[in-house]
Amino acid sequence: MAQVFPGLANPFSPVFSFPPLQGEAKASLIWVQLLKGKETIPAAFQTFQFRDDWGMERSATFLDAMVRLQVGPFSARLNYGMRYFKGGEGSAAAPPLPGGTVGQAAFDYTGLRIGGDFDVFRWSCSRIGIDMDYDLYRPTLNVSGIITGPSVWRTTEVSGPSALTLGFHVVLCPTYNAYGFSPIAEGRARWSIAGTNVTDWEIAGGVKTVETVLGVVALRSGYRSTTIQFKDWTTVLTVTNGQITVGTPWRAEVDVAMGGWFGELVYYY
Repeated sequence: MAQVFPGLANPFSPVFSFPPLQGEAKASLIWVQLLKGKETIPAAFQTFQFRDDWGMERSATFLDAMVRLQVGPFSARLNYGMRYFKGGEGSAAAPPLPGGTVGQAAFDYTGLRIGGDFDVFRWSCSRIGIDMDYDLYRPTLNVSGIITGPSVWRTTEVSGPSALTLGFHVVLCPTYNAYGFSPIAEGRARWSIAGTNVTDWEIAGGVKTVETVLGVVALRSGYRSTTIQFKDWTTVLTVTNGQITVGTPWRAEVDVAMGGWFGELVYYY
């Protein structure tokens, strides 16, 4: 009588098997409010408000995107986000450039962010873990204006370093469904450990379709909050009839808070 030895039936079967590759992609339409924005110059005892002094927009709509690849408990992410607020021309001489007749100011926090997740706990499609992210961009504030006439132009710019952050994520997706749909919720938060001081968190919830060979689609909505603080040395560049003059440098501190509601389409595979 022949005997069967488990594991030896196929001598060419692999000793190690790798977990399957999983993926996620999402596009989010977010309506962001500029809750707070100011530049402080301690040496001059001056503070300029983004909205009150420079007439920046109170809100704007942006499109964010993210792709993520996962093998076992490890994930690699690429995020894109756009945050851009601009002050209209003729906004009170564009401080801190006194004497101007036409001014313009803009705050920009747009670019790519790379990150990684490690799932400490995993069950079904739910997971809880820790994250690390690095911004491939920098927050920038630019203020410029015409001072005495079309021949004299002044501009100043402050920017913070790229941020390195640590955080956590919680993804909950119960296995039960009703009429082919089941709930899903996700929360994320991160805090700076180097570079620009960033605190960023979001929470979202919605419904997803049942899993098929083509993957899963989810519709979600939620809220995101971002605060940014940085310091930088800056100076005024004056352009007079093509000649550039560099002014005395000063220390500037920038403090920004943004928050907004979003809706998003998510695809899982």
